[in-house]
Amino acid sequence: MKSVFAYVIAWVLVAGIPSVQADPTDIELTNFGQTLVLRQESPGIYRVRSSKQRVRVSNRAVLGTNRDFEPDKLLAQDSVIKSLKPIFKGRKQFWRLEFHEFDSLREWLPKLQQLPGVQLVQPDIMPLGTRFHALPQEVDEEELAKRDSSNPYRIRALPFLWQRTHGEGVTIAVIDDGFDLQHSQLQHVPLRFEFDAENRRMSAIPTSLQESHGTRVAGILFGRQDQRAPEGIAPNAALIAIRQPDSWTSDTILSFHLAALAGADVVNCSWTSPMLMQPVAEVINELALHGRAGRGLPIVFSAGNEGRLIRSGSTEAALANAIVVGAYNESYVQLDSSNHGPSIDYHAIGQAIASTANQNDYRLLDGTSLAAAVVTGTIALLMSTDANITLQEIELRLSDILPKPVPPISLQPNPVESNN
Repeated sequence: MKSVFAYVIAWVLVAGIPSVQADPTDIELTNFGQTLVLRQESPGIYRVRSSKQRVRVSNRAVLGTNRDFEPDKLLAQDSVIKSLKPIFKGRKQFWRLEFHEFDSLREWLPKLQQLPGVQLVQPDIMPLGTRFHALPQEVDEEELAKRDSSNPYRIRALPFLWQRTHGEGVTIAVIDDGFDLQHSQLQHVPLRFEFDAENRRMSAIPTSLQESHGTRVAGILFGRQDQRAPEGIAPNAALIAIRQPDSWTSDTILSFHLAALAGADVVNCSWTSPMLMQPVAEVINELALHGRAGRGLPIVFSAGNEGRLIRSGSTEAALANAIVVGAYNESYVQLDSSNHGPSIDYHAIGQAIASTANQNDYRLLDGTSLAAAVVTGTIALLMSTDANITLQEIELRLSDILPKPVPPISLQPNPVESNN
Protein backbone atom coordinates (compact mmCIF):
# COMPACT_ATOMS: atom_id res chain seq x y z
CA MET A 1 0.00 0.00 0.00
CA LYS A 2 2.84 2.32 0.91
CA SER A 3 4.60 1.66 -2.40
CA VAL A 4 1.44 2.45 -4.38
CA PHE A 5 1.05 5.78 -2.56
CA ALA A 6 4.69 6.63 -3.24
CA TYR A 7 4.19 5.79 -6.93
CA VAL A 8 1.19 8.16 -7.17
CA ILE A 9 3.14 10.98 -5.53
CA ALA A 10 6.08 10.41 -7.87
CA TRP A 11 3.77 10.41 -10.93
CA VAL A 12 2.14 13.69 -9.89
CA LEU A 13 5.53 15.31 -9.40
CA VAL A 14 6.70 14.19 -12.84
CA ALA A 15 3.53 14.51 -14.91
CA GLY A 16 1.74 17.26 -12.99
CA ILE A 17 -1.83 17.20 -11.71
CA PRO A 18 -4.10 16.01 -14.53
CA SER A 19 -6.39 18.72 -15.90
CA VAL A 20 -10.10 18.42 -16.53
CA GLN A 21 -10.50 16.40 -19.71
CA ALA A 22 -11.24 18.57 -22.73
CA ASP A 23 -14.36 18.00 -24.76
CA PRO A 24 -14.10 18.28 -28.57
CA THR A 25 -17.07 20.67 -28.55
CA ASP A 26 -15.45 23.06 -26.03
CA ILE A 27 -14.91 26.64 -27.13
CA GLU A 28 -12.15 28.71 -25.55
CA LEU A 29 -12.09 32.48 -25.38
CA THR A 30 -9.94 35.08 -23.65
CA ASN A 31 -11.79 37.71 -21.62
CA PHE A 32 -9.81 40.33 -19.69
CA GLY A 33 -6.73 38.12 -19.83
CA GLN A 34 -8.50 35.05 -18.47
CA THR A 35 -9.16 31.92 -20.51
CA LEU A 36 -12.80 30.86 -20.34
CA VAL A 37 -13.90 27.43 -21.48
CA LEU A 38 -17.43 27.13 -22.84
CA ARG A 39 -18.85 23.60 -22.55
CA GLN A 40 -21.85 22.64 -24.66
CA GLU A 41 -25.10 21.72 -22.92
CA SER A 42 -27.36 21.64 -25.98
CA PRO A 43 -27.12 22.96 -29.55
CA GLY A 44 -26.09 26.61 -29.29
CA ILE A 45 -26.22 26.67 -25.46
CA TYR A 46 -22.98 26.54 -23.46
CA ARG A 47 -21.99 26.88 -19.82
CA VAL A 48 -18.88 28.72 -18.70
CA ARG A 49 -16.87 25.94 -17.07
CA SER A 50 -16.40 26.37 -13.30
CA SER A 51 -19.36 28.78 -13.34
CA LYS A 52 -23.14 28.74 -13.34
CA GLN A 53 -23.26 31.25 -16.20
CA ARG A 54 -24.90 29.94 -19.37
CA VAL A 55 -24.49 31.59 -22.77
CA ARG A 56 -25.87 31.27 -26.26
CA VAL A 57 -23.23 30.94 -28.98
CA SER A 58 -23.85 31.75 -32.65
CA ASN A 59 -21.95 31.13 -35.87
CA ARG A 60 -20.34 34.57 -35.46
CA ALA A 61 -17.15 36.01 -34.01
CA VAL A 62 -16.28 39.51 -32.81
CA LEU A 63 -12.92 40.90 -33.92
CA GLY A 64 -11.09 43.85 -32.42
CA THR A 65 -8.51 45.25 -34.81
CA ASN A 66 -6.24 48.22 -35.32
CA ARG A 67 -6.81 50.71 -38.12
CA ASP A 68 -4.37 48.90 -40.42
CA PHE A 69 -6.52 45.78 -40.56
CA GLU A 70 -7.51 44.93 -44.13
CA PRO A 71 -10.91 43.17 -44.17
CA ASP A 72 -10.75 42.28 -47.87
CA LYS A 73 -7.76 40.04 -47.27
CA LEU A 74 -9.69 38.05 -44.66
CA LEU A 75 -12.74 37.69 -46.87
CA ALA A 76 -10.58 36.39 -49.70
CA GLN A 77 -9.00 33.64 -47.61
CA ASP A 78 -11.75 31.10 -47.26
CA SER A 79 -15.23 30.37 -48.57
CA VAL A 80 -16.48 29.45 -45.07
CA ILE A 81 -16.84 33.16 -44.28
CA LYS A 82 -20.30 34.54 -45.02
CA SER A 83 -19.83 38.20 -44.12
CA LEU A 84 -17.63 40.68 -42.27
CA LYS A 85 -19.31 43.90 -41.13
CA PRO A 86 -18.00 46.84 -39.05
CA ILE A 87 -19.83 47.45 -35.79
CA PHE A 88 -17.56 50.09 -34.23
CA LYS A 89 -14.90 52.39 -35.62
CA GLY A 90 -12.72 54.36 -33.24
CA ARG A 91 -9.19 54.09 -31.98
CA LYS A 92 -9.82 50.36 -32.20
CA GLN A 93 -12.22 48.87 -34.71
CA PHE A 94 -14.67 46.05 -34.05
CA TRP A 95 -16.17 43.72 -36.63
CA ARG A 96 -18.87 41.04 -36.70
CA LEU A 97 -17.64 38.02 -38.65
CA GLU A 98 -20.27 35.48 -39.69
CA PHE A 99 -19.55 31.95 -40.92
CA HIS A 100 -21.77 29.84 -43.15
CA GLU A 101 -21.58 26.94 -40.65
CA PHE A 102 -21.38 26.92 -36.86
CA ASP A 103 -18.60 24.32 -36.86
CA SER A 104 -16.30 26.75 -38.67
CA LEU A 105 -16.28 29.03 -35.62
CA ARG A 106 -14.24 26.69 -33.42
CA GLU A 107 -11.78 25.96 -36.23
CA TRP A 108 -11.23 29.60 -37.15
CA LEU A 109 -10.92 31.24 -33.70
CA PRO A 110 -7.19 30.42 -33.36
CA LYS A 111 -6.56 31.34 -37.02
CA LEU A 112 -8.14 34.76 -36.59
CA GLN A 113 -5.89 35.57 -33.66
CA GLN A 114 -2.83 35.22 -35.90
CA LEU A 115 -4.00 37.65 -38.60
CA PRO A 116 -2.14 40.97 -39.02
CA GLY A 117 -3.94 43.81 -37.27
CA VAL A 118 -6.19 41.56 -35.15
CA GLN A 119 -5.90 42.38 -31.43
CA LEU A 120 -8.87 40.54 -29.92
CA VAL A 121 -11.07 37.63 -31.00
CA GLN A 122 -14.13 36.22 -29.25
CA PRO A 123 -17.13 34.19 -30.31
CA ASP A 124 -20.22 36.37 -30.44
CA ILE A 125 -22.13 35.28 -27.35
CA MET A 126 -25.29 36.20 -25.49
CA PRO A 127 -25.09 35.65 -21.71
CA LEU A 128 -28.38 34.21 -20.48
CA GLY A 129 -30.09 35.78 -17.49
CA THR A 130 -32.18 38.76 -16.40
CA ARG A 131 -31.25 42.04 -18.02
CA PHE A 132 -34.24 44.34 -17.42
CA HIS A 133 -36.18 44.70 -14.17
CA ALA A 134 -39.71 46.11 -14.22
CA LEU A 135 -42.78 45.93 -12.01
CA PRO A 136 -45.94 44.56 -13.67
CA GLN A 137 -48.47 46.45 -11.55
CA GLU A 138 -51.03 48.70 -13.18
CA VAL A 139 -51.43 52.26 -11.93
CA ASP A 140 -54.84 53.73 -11.06
CA GLU A 141 -56.03 57.21 -11.98
CA GLU A 142 -55.71 58.49 -8.41
CA GLU A 143 -52.04 57.60 -8.33
CA LEU A 144 -51.46 59.26 -11.70
CA ALA A 145 -52.95 62.50 -10.41
CA LYS A 146 -50.60 62.60 -7.40
CA ARG A 147 -47.66 64.93 -7.68
CA ASP A 148 -45.16 65.90 -5.00
CA SER A 149 -45.21 69.70 -4.70
CA SER A 150 -41.41 69.83 -4.87
CA ASN A 151 -40.74 66.93 -7.27
CA PRO A 152 -41.13 63.16 -7.02
CA TYR A 153 -37.42 62.50 -7.55
CA ARG A 154 -36.12 63.74 -4.18
CA ILE A 155 -33.44 65.97 -5.74
CA ARG A 156 -33.66 69.50 -4.35
CA ALA A 157 -31.74 71.02 -7.27
CA LEU A 158 -34.24 69.90 -9.93
CA PRO A 159 -36.80 72.73 -9.45
CA PHE A 160 -33.97 75.27 -9.72
CA LEU A 161 -32.62 73.61 -12.87
CA TRP A 162 -36.14 73.55 -14.35
CA GLN A 163 -36.28 77.32 -13.98
CA ARG A 164 -33.42 77.48 -16.51
CA THR A 165 -34.01 74.51 -18.80
CA HIS A 166 -36.10 71.46 -19.59
CA GLY A 167 -33.39 69.78 -21.63
CA GLU A 168 -33.43 71.97 -24.74
CA GLY A 169 -30.61 71.30 -27.17
CA VAL A 170 -29.63 67.94 -25.63
CA THR A 171 -30.01 64.52 -27.23
CA ILE A 172 -30.46 61.50 -24.96
CA ALA A 173 -29.82 58.02 -26.34
CA VAL A 174 -31.76 55.26 -24.61
CA ILE A 175 -30.75 51.65 -25.26
CA ASP A 176 -33.55 49.41 -24.04
CA ASP A 177 -36.16 46.84 -25.06
CA GLY A 178 -38.40 49.01 -27.23
CA PHE A 179 -40.31 52.30 -27.17
CA ASP A 180 -43.96 53.13 -27.75
CA LEU A 181 -43.64 56.80 -28.63
CA GLN A 182 -47.32 57.03 -29.59
CA HIS A 183 -48.13 57.40 -25.89
CA SER A 184 -49.89 60.71 -25.22
CA GLN A 185 -47.13 61.69 -22.78
CA LEU A 186 -44.38 61.05 -25.35
CA GLN A 187 -45.75 62.25 -28.69
CA HIS A 188 -44.01 65.61 -28.31
CA VAL A 189 -40.51 64.10 -28.11
CA PRO A 190 -38.23 64.93 -31.10
CA LEU A 191 -36.94 61.59 -32.41
CA ARG A 192 -33.45 62.04 -33.84
CA PHE A 193 -32.82 58.40 -34.74
CA GLU A 194 -34.28 54.96 -34.06
CA PHE A 195 -32.91 51.50 -34.70
CA ASP A 196 -33.63 47.88 -33.84
CA ALA A 197 -30.26 46.18 -33.18
CA GLU A 198 -31.85 42.73 -33.00
CA ASN A 199 -33.67 42.86 -36.35
CA ARG A 200 -31.41 45.41 -38.09
CA ARG A 201 -34.21 47.79 -39.07
CA MET A 202 -34.89 51.51 -38.64
CA SER A 203 -37.52 51.15 -35.95
CA ALA A 204 -37.43 50.87 -32.17
CA ILE A 205 -41.05 49.90 -31.48
CA PRO A 206 -41.64 46.98 -29.07
CA THR A 207 -42.22 43.60 -30.68
CA SER A 208 -44.42 42.31 -27.82
CA LEU A 209 -46.54 43.65 -24.96
CA GLN A 210 -43.92 42.41 -22.50
CA GLU A 211 -41.42 44.92 -23.87
CA SER A 212 -42.42 48.01 -21.90
CA HIS A 213 -39.24 48.72 -19.92
CA GLY A 214 -37.94 51.18 -22.50
CA THR A 215 -41.28 53.00 -22.66
CA ARG A 216 -41.24 53.37 -18.87
CA VAL A 217 -37.71 54.75 -18.90
CA ALA A 218 -38.72 57.19 -21.65
CA GLY A 219 -41.60 58.45 -19.48
CA ILE A 220 -39.24 59.35 -16.62
CA LEU A 221 -36.95 61.18 -19.02
CA PHE A 222 -39.39 62.84 -21.45
CA GLY A 223 -42.92 62.78 -19.97
CA ARG A 224 -44.87 66.03 -20.24
CA GLN A 225 -44.71 68.24 -17.16
CA ASP A 226 -48.47 68.65 -16.93
CA GLN A 227 -49.22 67.92 -13.27
CA ARG A 228 -49.79 64.27 -14.15
CA ALA A 229 -47.33 61.44 -13.60
CA PRO A 230 -44.81 60.91 -14.94
CA GLU A 231 -43.20 64.33 -14.71
CA GLY A 232 -40.38 64.01 -17.21
CA ILE A 233 -37.02 65.33 -16.01
CA ALA A 234 -35.92 66.61 -19.43
CA PRO A 235 -39.15 66.73 -21.48
CA ASN A 236 -37.71 69.05 -24.15
CA ALA A 237 -34.65 66.95 -24.91
CA ALA A 238 -34.45 64.91 -28.11
CA LEU A 239 -34.35 61.10 -28.22
CA ILE A 240 -32.20 58.48 -29.91
CA ALA A 241 -34.17 55.25 -29.42
CA ILE A 242 -32.28 52.00 -29.84
CA ARG A 243 -34.08 48.73 -29.27
CA GLN A 244 -31.65 46.08 -28.04
CA PRO A 245 -33.53 43.52 -25.93
CA ASP A 246 -30.71 40.98 -25.73
CA SER A 247 -27.04 41.02 -24.74
CA TRP A 248 -25.28 39.70 -27.84
CA THR A 249 -21.80 41.21 -27.83
CA SER A 250 -22.06 42.42 -31.43
CA ASP A 251 -25.51 43.98 -30.92
CA THR A 252 -24.38 45.80 -27.78
CA ILE A 253 -21.31 47.23 -29.50
CA LEU A 254 -23.34 48.33 -32.52
CA SER A 255 -25.93 50.01 -30.28
CA PHE A 256 -23.31 52.18 -28.59
CA HIS A 257 -21.66 53.00 -31.90
CA LEU A 258 -24.93 54.11 -33.49
CA ALA A 259 -25.83 56.19 -30.42
CA ALA A 260 -22.52 58.04 -30.71
CA LEU A 261 -22.78 58.45 -34.50
CA ALA A 262 -26.32 59.84 -34.18
CA GLY A 263 -25.04 62.57 -31.87
CA ALA A 264 -25.92 61.38 -28.37
CA ASP A 265 -24.94 63.77 -25.59
CA VAL A 266 -25.68 61.18 -22.91
CA VAL A 267 -26.58 57.47 -23.09
CA ASN A 268 -29.01 55.81 -20.69
CA CYS A 269 -28.68 52.07 -19.97
CA SER A 270 -31.15 51.12 -17.24
CA TRP A 271 -29.77 47.57 -17.29
CA THR A 272 -26.64 45.49 -17.02
CA SER A 273 -25.69 42.34 -18.90
CA PRO A 274 -25.42 39.06 -16.96
CA MET A 275 -21.75 38.86 -17.96
CA LEU A 276 -19.31 41.59 -19.03
CA MET A 277 -17.45 40.96 -22.28
CA GLN A 278 -14.14 42.69 -22.98
CA PRO A 279 -15.12 44.15 -26.39
CA VAL A 280 -18.16 45.85 -24.81
CA ALA A 281 -16.01 47.25 -22.00
CA GLU A 282 -13.45 48.61 -24.47
CA VAL A 283 -16.12 50.39 -26.52
CA ILE A 284 -17.73 51.95 -23.44
CA ASN A 285 -14.35 53.09 -22.13
CA GLU A 286 -13.39 54.69 -25.45
CA LEU A 287 -16.66 56.60 -25.76
CA ALA A 288 -16.54 57.74 -22.14
CA LEU A 289 -12.98 58.98 -22.49
CA HIS A 290 -12.95 60.32 -26.05
CA GLY A 291 -16.58 60.75 -27.17
CA ARG A 292 -18.26 64.12 -27.79
CA ALA A 293 -15.17 65.47 -29.55
CA GLY A 294 -12.96 64.60 -26.59
CA ARG A 295 -15.24 66.01 -23.88
CA GLY A 296 -16.34 62.50 -22.85
CA LEU A 297 -19.68 60.81 -23.45
CA PRO A 298 -21.61 60.11 -20.22
CA ILE A 299 -22.87 56.50 -20.27
CA VAL A 300 -25.21 55.76 -17.37
CA PHE A 301 -25.80 52.21 -16.08
CA SER A 302 -28.04 50.90 -13.34
CA ALA A 303 -26.21 49.06 -10.57
CA GLY A 304 -28.65 46.12 -10.63
CA ASN A 305 -31.29 44.92 -8.20
CA GLU A 306 -29.92 41.69 -6.73
CA GLY A 307 -28.73 43.24 -3.45
CA ARG A 308 -25.19 41.99 -3.94
CA LEU A 309 -21.65 43.31 -4.15
CA ILE A 310 -20.57 44.28 -7.66
CA ARG A 311 -17.43 42.28 -8.36
CA SER A 312 -14.66 43.67 -10.54
CA GLY A 313 -15.20 42.73 -14.19
CA SER A 314 -18.62 41.17 -13.53
CA THR A 315 -21.00 43.53 -15.38
CA GLU A 316 -21.04 46.98 -16.96
CA ALA A 317 -21.76 48.30 -13.46
CA ALA A 318 -18.16 47.47 -12.56
CA LEU A 319 -16.67 49.82 -15.18
CA ALA A 320 -14.78 52.78 -13.78
CA ASN A 321 -15.50 55.00 -16.80
CA ALA A 322 -19.26 54.41 -16.79
CA ILE A 323 -21.60 56.34 -14.50
CA VAL A 324 -23.09 53.67 -12.24
CA VAL A 325 -26.22 54.41 -10.22
CA GLY A 326 -27.62 52.70 -7.12
CA ALA A 327 -31.03 53.34 -5.58
CA TYR A 328 -32.45 54.76 -2.34
CA ASN A 329 -35.99 55.12 -0.99
CA GLU A 330 -37.98 58.28 -0.18
CA SER A 331 -36.04 58.59 3.08
CA TYR A 332 -32.72 58.41 1.23
CA VAL A 333 -31.93 55.01 2.71
CA GLN A 334 -30.19 52.76 0.20
CA LEU A 335 -32.49 49.99 -0.98
CA ASP A 336 -31.55 46.51 0.22
CA SER A 337 -32.19 45.33 -3.34
CA SER A 338 -29.72 47.81 -4.84
CA ASN A 339 -26.37 46.30 -5.74
CA HIS A 340 -23.49 47.98 -4.00
CA GLY A 341 -19.73 48.37 -4.14
CA PRO A 342 -16.93 50.84 -4.89
CA SER A 343 -17.85 51.13 -8.57
CA ILE A 344 -21.14 52.89 -7.78
CA ASP A 345 -20.85 56.62 -8.42
CA TYR A 346 -24.24 58.00 -7.35
CA HIS A 347 -27.63 57.06 -5.96
CA ALA A 348 -31.11 58.27 -6.88
CA ILE A 349 -34.71 57.43 -6.06
CA GLY A 350 -35.60 53.79 -6.63
CA GLN A 351 -38.96 53.65 -4.92
CA ALA A 352 -41.68 52.93 -7.50
CA ILE A 353 -42.94 55.83 -9.61
CA ALA A 354 -45.75 55.72 -12.15
CA SER A 355 -44.56 56.02 -15.73
CA THR A 356 -45.68 55.51 -19.31
CA ALA A 357 -46.26 52.03 -20.72
CA ASN A 358 -47.22 50.56 -24.09
CA GLN A 359 -50.63 51.24 -25.67
CA ASN A 360 -51.11 54.53 -23.82
CA ASP A 361 -51.09 52.73 -20.49
CA TYR A 362 -49.21 53.35 -17.25
CA ARG A 363 -47.03 51.08 -15.12
CA LEU A 364 -44.55 51.44 -12.29
CA LEU A 365 -40.81 51.77 -12.66
CA ASP A 366 -38.55 51.23 -9.69
CA GLY A 367 -35.12 50.11 -8.51
CA THR A 368 -31.87 51.03 -10.15
CA SER A 369 -33.56 51.21 -13.57
CA LEU A 370 -35.49 54.21 -12.31
CA ALA A 371 -32.45 55.63 -10.50
CA ALA A 372 -30.31 55.47 -13.66
CA ALA A 373 -33.00 57.29 -15.67
CA VAL A 374 -33.21 60.02 -13.00
CA VAL A 375 -29.46 60.60 -13.12
CA THR A 376 -29.50 60.59 -16.94
CA GLY A 377 -32.22 63.25 -16.97
CA THR A 378 -30.28 65.36 -14.47
CA ILE A 379 -27.18 65.13 -16.67
CA ALA A 380 -29.25 66.30 -19.64
CA LEU A 381 -30.31 69.41 -17.69
CA LEU A 382 -26.69 70.17 -16.80
CA MET A 383 -25.61 69.75 -20.41
CA SER A 384 -28.44 71.97 -21.61
CA THR A 385 -27.03 74.84 -19.53
CA ASP A 386 -23.48 74.26 -20.82
CA ALA A 387 -23.02 72.46 -24.14
CA ASN A 388 -19.24 72.28 -23.69
CA ILE A 389 -19.28 70.73 -20.25
CA THR A 390 -16.87 67.80 -19.91
CA LEU A 391 -17.63 64.42 -18.39
CA GLN A 392 -15.37 65.23 -15.45
CA GLU A 393 -17.22 68.49 -14.83
CA ILE A 394 -20.56 66.67 -15.03
CA GLU A 395 -19.42 64.19 -12.40
CA LEU A 396 -18.34 67.01 -10.08
CA ARG A 397 -21.71 68.75 -10.48
CA LEU A 398 -23.59 65.51 -9.81
CA SER A 399 -21.61 65.02 -6.60
CA ASP A 400 -22.96 68.38 -5.41
CA ILE A 401 -26.52 67.85 -6.62
CA LEU A 402 -27.38 64.24 -5.78
CA PRO A 403 -28.16 63.33 -2.17
CA LYS A 404 -25.85 60.93 -0.36
CA PRO A 405 -27.75 57.79 0.70
CA VAL A 406 -27.88 56.31 4.16
CA PRO A 407 -26.59 52.71 4.03
CA PRO A 408 -29.25 50.09 4.75
CA ILE A 409 -28.98 48.32 8.08
CA SER A 410 -27.56 45.25 6.34
CA LEU A 411 -24.57 47.29 5.15
CA GLN A 412 -23.99 49.52 8.16
CA PRO A 413 -20.83 48.71 10.16
CA ASN A 414 -21.25 47.03 13.51
CA PRO A 415 -20.75 49.45 16.38
CA VAL A 416 -17.39 49.09 18.16
CA GLU A 417 -17.94 47.52 21.56
CA SER A 418 -16.65 49.50 24.53
CA ASN A 419 -13.88 47.95 26.61
CA ASN A 420 -15.09 49.77 29.76
